Amino acid sequence: MATMATRKLGTKTTTRRKATRKPKELVNYSFNGENYVLDLHRDRVYRNWMAIETNKGVSIIGAYKASLGL
Repeated sequence: MATMATRKLGTKTTTRRKATRKPKELVNYSFNGENYVLDLHRDRVYRNWMAIETNKGVSIIGAYKASLGL
């Protein structure tokens, strides 16, 4: 005869974290004659909605933040 494991309900307390959503910050930015879209929340750079390689993206975001004085 197969035995079934039983669980006690209500003995374990769980806490849920409140979901904190940051609004997406998409910014149009022109750098060296090319137009890019910057996702400031995720630190990503897109050109025609294709992700740019990391090294170039870091320099573009850096130039954007420097132009703002951040």
